[in-house]
Amino acid sequence: MLALAEQLGARLRKERQVSGRLSMTVRYADRSTTVRTRRLPEPTSHTAALARTAYENGVGTGSRAVA
Repeated sequence: MLALAEQLGARLRKERQVSGRLSMTVRYADRSTTVRTRRLPEPTSHTAALARTAYENGVGTGSRAVA
């Protein structure tokens, strides 16, 4: 997730944009998916804030195998 947050932060900064929400789709080995969206405390393009929110968003996805 950290690498994805780094890529997203770099892309946002390059485009001089910020994000106010972070959505992630988790695909499990059985091909089912879970979509989670979380509002950021404030709009940002900072990698640390994006990564922290991604990890918080991903907590509780369960012990199922991820594809």
